[in-house]
Amino acid sequence: MPILTAILNALFSFLGILVKNPFVIKMAIFSLFVGLVLAALTFFFGLVTPYVVNLPLLGIAYALGIMDALKLYFTIIIAGFGVKQVVGFVKATG
Repeated sequence: MPILTAILNALFSFLGILVKNPFVIKMAIFSLFVGLVLAALTFFFGLVTPYVVNLPLLGIAYALGIMDALKLYFTIIIAGFGVKQVVGFVKATG
């Protein structure tokens, strides 16, 4: 048990040092942002997909990959906006 306590103390002290670094904080914020965007896109495409598949004309488009194309398009647009925001954030606080 004392070995586990020592390991946890060392780990938490190392994490405490990392958290004080502004670059690490920026990376954490960026990864959280990307995760939230991915979760939101997955949620919305999960809502829209059943309606698209059930329509006859859009069912063919779905079979041809229109949903994958839209997901890729939205990902590129959101990623470009996110990178722009991150670069502005780094310039402002760097």
